[in-house]
Amino acid sequence: MKRRNRRQFLLEGFSAVGAWAVAPDLVRRLTAATSENAAQLVEEVRAPREILYAWDQGYGGYRFSLCQPGKDYYHVTLTWREWFEKQGVDPLCEKQRVEWAIETERIEPGEAFPCPELDESVPDDIIVWYLEWDWPLNDCPEARAFDYLQSIDLAPDSPGKSTPLGQLYFEQGTSPGLNDTQACADSEKTVIGVRNRLLELGERVELRFGTYY
Repeated sequence: MKRRNRRQFLLEGFSAVGAWAVAPDLVRRLTAATSENAAQLVEEVRAPREILYAWDQGYGGYRFSLCQPGKDYYHVTLTWREWFEKQGVDPLCEKQRVEWAIETERIEPGEAFPCPELDESVPDDIIVWYLEWDWPLNDCPEARAFDYLQSIDLAPDSPGKSTPLGQLYFEQGTSPGLNDTQACADSEKTVIGVRNRLLELGERVELRFGTYY
């Protein structure tokens, strides 16, 4: 399991020393933009490698998710090969498979663990565990956006003073018993600012808006 801490960025203009390096003209246009026309500032990306969705939460904030074009992330399936690899087990190594089976109490020490068909689906109990843990923490589109946006040089942790464009929040475990991992933005202007920063960094990521409600 990955260890994640809540982080917060203040997205600022080029005038702040060491801050988010967005062109001053874009800062002025975003600051002046209304919620109705801010989306017009989004630039198109040809042949995007990933699609960054900004989902309207219904209260002015946005939650990000990251998907590869054409891939259905919400129809969750796992083969034995994929599962073993996620657990750090060599699918072709009998010793490692048996050790995994003992650790997970699928067999007792000394019992045999027949090699499953590696390209067949794992049983339902593994899918249930995966959906409760690895999926929300690491693999779902929201967690992928969390990882991606944390890896990008968007802004400093302790920004200077300038005209703010909004805030990004990196959160995990939004309430007791939930493993939700997410990156959220204050407003549409913040989302547009993030997108244009990604363009400046040469990231081949397309931005799309959507709604959850």
